[in-house]
Amino acid sequence: RAKEATNKAADIVLQAAIAAGAPKDLIGWIDQPSVELSNALMHHPDINLILATGGPGMVKAAYSSGKPAIGVGAGNTPVVIDETADIKRAVASVLMSKTFDNGVICASEQS
Repeated sequence: RAKEATNKAADIVLQAAIAAGAPKDLIGWIDQPSVELSNALMHHPDINLILATGGPGMVKAAYSSGKPAIGVGAGNTPVVIDETADIKRAVASVLMSKTFDNGVICASEQS
């Protein structure tokens, strides 16, 4: 159920981005995740940073990939702020997300 909901949510975000003028290949995801696909992705030459969330095995694999990696445990959501962002606005948005609804779910910035 979680996998199907995640795939649907990713598709909704993609369709909204396309409707706003984004390229059709801007957002991608893996429909059927597996250890093999995760390893292939982590070792792909075009990947230069790994954000690993989940269990200890996933985080250890990311740290062992030979690439820069940020690893967090299950239920923690990393935040990446691009160098082109309005930093003050991005920080304010992250803080608002963190505290919205008392931060009760792990789908927002909790660390």
